[in-house]
Amino acid sequence: MRIAVIGSGISGLGCAWLLWPQHQVTLFEANGYLGGHTHTHLLDIEGRPTAVDSGFIVYNELHYPLLTGLFAELGVQSQPNRVRGAPEDGRHRALRARWGHGRGQLKWFGLFQFQALLIPLFSIPFAAAAANPATHFVWLAIALGVWNVSVLGESRADHQLAQFRATPANRGKTCRAGLWRYSRHPNYFFEWLHWFSYVALSLGAHSLWICLCGPVLMYVFLRWISGVPYTEAHALRTRGEDYRHYQRTTSVLIPWWPRHA
Repeated sequence: MRIAVIGSGISGLGCAWLLWPQHQVTLFEANGYLGGHTHTHLLDIEGRPTAVDSGFIVYNELHYPLLTGLFAELGVQSQPNRVRGAPEDGRHRALRARWGHGRGQLKWFGLFQFQALLIPLFSIPFAAAAANPATHFVWLAIALGVWNVSVLGESRADHQLAQFRATPANRGKTCRAGLWRYSRHPNYFFEWLHWFSYVALSLGAHSLWICLCGPVLMYVFLRWISGVPYTEAHALRTRGEDYRHYQRTTSVLIPWWPRHA
C-alpha cells in the first residue's frame, strides 16, 4: 500500500518507521529538517560543540511507555535527570526523607528498575493494536475521539491546577475549580481514559483482550500503586483537614457530582 505521512514530528516519524517495512511510505515535511518542534541545535559553549534539544523538554519512562518502547527499539539511551531550577516533587522529597541515605540509595535503584520493567508491559496494548490487520473506519474514528478527549481533558485539568497554584492566597488550600470539583485526580482519569483508544483500534481482532489489559493495568497502578496513594498522602501532609473534607465529598478518580459531607 502507498501511504503518505504528513509532518515529521514524533507522531509522523513514529508512524513512518512502523509502516515502512510493509508499505511504500512517503514522508512530507515543509521544514528543512526532520523532527517538528523537536530540533537539535549544535551550540558552541566555551569552545566545545554541545548538542541542545529544543521542544523535547520533559520525558519519563512511567508516563511515556510508548515513546520509551520506541527508544528501546532504536537503541536510544537516556539517563535520570531533574529539570534544572524546578523544585523536587513533594512525593520524592517524602520518600527521600523516609528512606534516608545508605540503603535508601538501593531503594531508589529498585524503584527505577521497577519502572523500567513496566515499560514492555505497558507497550503490549499498543503493539497489539498496531497488529490489527483491518481497523474499521468507525473504530478508528472512535479511537481518535477518545484520544483527543483524553489529551484535551488532561491538559485542561493541568491548566486549571496551575492557575489555582499561581494565586498566593490559595497556598495550603485544595483546588476545587473546574474539573477538580468532580474528581480529586482528573489528570489521572484522562490519562487512564486514553488507553481505551487502543482498545477501539483492536476491535475485530484476536488481540482485543490484550489491549483491554492496558486500561485495567493503568487503573490498578494509578488507583492503588503509583498514583493516587502517594499523591493523596502528600496532600494530607500539606493541606490537612481541608483535603480530608475534599476526600469525603469528591470522587477519587472517575468524575462525578460532589457529595455532601
